[in-house]
Amino acid sequence: MKTTLILLLLLLSGCNVVGYAAYAMRGPTKVPAAYDLAAEPTLLVVENAKQPQVGEILAEQLASLVADKLEKAAPTVVLVDEFEELSFAIVEERKSLRQMGEDAGATRVVYIDLQNLRVRAITGTDSYVGRAEVSVKVLDVTTGTIAFPTTQSGGVPVTAQTEREPFENRRPGEVRTQVLNQLATNIARLFYDHSIEEKGLGGPDDEDS
Repeated sequence: MKTTLILLLLLLSGCNVVGYAAYAMRGPTKVPAAYDLAAEPTLLVVENAKQPQVGEILAEQLASLVADKLEKAAPTVVLVDEFEELSFAIVEERKSLRQMGEDAGATRVVYIDLQNLRVRAITGTDSYVGRAEVSVKVLDVTTGTIAFPTTQSGGVPVTAQTEREPFENRRPGEVRTQVLNQLATNIARLFYDHSIEEKGLGGPDDEDS
């Protein structure tokens, strides 16, 4: 009876159900880390390169969120304790990333450029949407070269976007917090294996993986 019901659903609903049925049989699809940070001292640096003073608070929040998510999902990653203070040394003193890494005793620097984050009201609706964009790269402090990505000197683009939030449900500040949280999850997932079905890839509310 169960087999008949499944076949009937497949015929009525098309390939979406085929995909769901396949997922139910094989389980979540694992996505490997784009870059393995392993267990080496790592400095996390976040800034808005074009408008450093304007983006300081958001950069600090994002740095804290990314560090927290890496701590929970990839406990083998070793972040140096000074990341919050050193995140803004690049703005104040214009140190090179390599110098910052050496000063912190790190062998790698994860550099995140917070290029855009905005919450806007959607024209003709009574809802907000939040969107954020960053570029991410990893510097090998020993050699002074970019270890990741190897083909894009400007870094890997990472984005996040919320679903529409009605005005009465969320204020702009709450939507901003939501999109920052999603963005931090997407950044952290560059550095550990995760399930493709996990939330936070630029759509629904995110939960820690």
